[in-house]
Amino acid sequence: GIHVTPDNIERILITLAVRIIGSHAACWTADRDQFSIPQLPLPEDFVTDCLIWCLAANSNQTSALHGFEHEGDTYTVSNAFFPFDPASINARWQQLGLVPPPRTGAITPLAALLQGRARSPEAERLHKALHELYCFTIPKLDQLSPQFCATEHLTSWDLGYKQVIAAYDELHAHTPQDATLKPKVRDARKLLGQKILPQIFSLGFLPEEGLFH
Repeated sequence: GIHVTPDNIERILITLAVRIIGSHAACWTADRDQFSIPQLPLPEDFVTDCLIWCLAANSNQTSALHGFEHEGDTYTVSNAFFPFDPASINARWQQLGLVPPPRTGAITPLAALLQGRARSPEAERLHKALHELYCFTIPKLDQLSPQFCATEHLTSWDLGYKQVIAAYDELHAHTPQDATLKPKVRDARKLLGQKILPQIFSLGFLPEEGLFH
């Protein structure tokens, strides 16, 4: 494993996005090529695109665990990847039975990193779709059974993407809900990935001769 810090979070998420998008590219002919160190510095819009794409990656297993008991000890693991200002979710944290944000204006390191950045239209579309998903799902957690919330550790404000998706799926399974939000995220993620893909080659992560034109 590797410790994620404010100093390396950009590099880690760029690496994640590049490896996943590049490895699954149907236009990559030489699929045994090794990824290379890219041309530096990377364009700011490429960096931001990668950060936001990772928020909705299928491999995003981020979770928050508050009051998690294991072998007689109790642990709290905060989710540093919660991507929004919690105030923008408009949730009644304590009424929902969630540990509230530590203070007014508190945001995670990733939300702080994204704050104020210019976004491409594709990145903005995905970021907005994710925000709609979070705003729709989190305020409805009190509609879920206590058993389900305990199983998925839905106990704090800084829920991970994996937990939000699980809650959304559970809500949709038992009650007619807005079924468009998850596909909207999926489609926006695909479009952003298509924007990122050619730059993986042009910036030198992979050799351009392996790209179909």
